[in-house]
Amino acid sequence: FSIVICTPLMQRAHSLPYSKDIVFPDSTASCDAHNHAITFMLTPCAVGAIPLAVIVTKGQSFNDYKAGFELAQRCFGDDGFGGQQFPKIFMTDDSQAERQALKTVWPDSKQLLCRFHVCQSIWRWLWSNENNIEKSDRPILYNFFSKILNAPTTEMAEVAYNEAINTANTYISKYYNWVKYISSYWKRKQIWCLAYRNFETRGHQTNNFSEVCVRIYKDIILSRNKAYNIVSLVDFTCTIMEQYYIRRIRKFSNSRCDASRLFLNSMKKKN
Repeated sequence: FSIVICTPLMQRAHSLPYSKDIVFPDSTASCDAHNHAITFMLTPCAVGAIPLAVIVTKGQSFNDYKAGFELAQRCFGDDGFGGQQFPKIFMTDDSQAERQALKTVWPDSKQLLCRFHVCQSIWRWLWSNENNIEKSDRPILYNFFSKILNAPTTEMAEVAYNEAINTANTYISKYYNWVKYISSYWKRKQIWCLAYRNFETRGHQTNNFSEVCVRIYKDIILSRNKAYNIVSLVDFTCTIMEQYYIRRIRKFSNSRCDASRLFLNSMKKKN
């Protein structure tokens, strides 16, 4: 089964300018006694990020995500994502089930990987015991990948990639599994390498807004407790979460929150 929650605030969020440009979907679990999966869909704005919908599904498989996203699509109707009915970009982590479901329901949207999760996956691979990477060599190999990720142009990214797999290098020659791993990652360079991105991301290279939203939901909305059942989970989302975001938006509108305004100014400078 799947449940889509789209409160009045979330409906208004679909009229925000960025809602048709970039959306951050992210999932969490362990919020109720039956461990249903909760997926938040967020869009950036001056105040930070506003939820477009909250989707509750039984699990985090492809079929679960697909059912939830299809229901959300019907719920949004013609006014979804600023009247465009799909966002230009979904910024996600590397969840294969979620990404496939998004591609199935919104095939016209481009999918990009969150920069933070890409770095995290590389670092996790380097620290995995089964890959046998010496501890002193891990930062060196990570630096090779970092040069690819942060290259300002596609040509420089290509050069950095060739350096990262150059077996003539003393460090790289010891780890052919590293060469194989980076080569497989390079095949998907368009979705994680910053050199292949443009203004459409609006300066957003991570989905950290989603991480913050999950923390707010668990720490503030649920008060670090599990909801009794799915009914109470929906109730908390429609009432407590709705009022929380309304209060935060009013606080920002009344110039009582400098942090968001300073963040907005920094994003304008990047653009």
